Amino acid sequence: MRHRLRVAVCRTPEEAVRGAELIVTATPILKHPTPVLLAEWLRPGVFLCTLDFDSSVTPAAFEAADVLCSDDVAQLDFYRLDGYFRGVPDRIGDLGDIVAGRMKGRERPDARVISINLGLALEDVVTAHRIYQAARTAGAGRDLEL
Repeated sequence: MRHRLRVAVCRTPEEAVRGAELIVTATPILKHPTPVLLAEWLRPGVFLCTLDFDSSVTPAAFEAADVLCSDDVAQLDFYRLDGYFRGVPDRIGDLGDIVAGRMKGRERPDARVISINLGLALEDVVTAHRIYQAARTAGAGRDLEL
């Protein structure tokens, strides 16, 4: 057991998330989703990260969050104009504001935190740079004239 992780096969979404401290949803992104993750399944103190917009999480579960944030609120608002995030409350903070101390994050251990991560091109650039540096260190690849 290299990473000392236990894996459990779950038969239902409820079984997979009820009581969990950390939840990451990564289902297909749908414009008209039928979310299944209910508010009552979210234990106090949970951190939930949605990588699939609002495809898995019900509006009531979003509403139950004590802290609701996104990695890019302006991008989320743009997607709202296109019909996504219809059931997500407007009280969304920006992760950058939490990191910079302009917005409060988790203030108590039992606070439910939901972060709607849309993905940023910056992450792709950082990853590409790391791959490039690793290739250079290994002497792999070749330089191309542009």
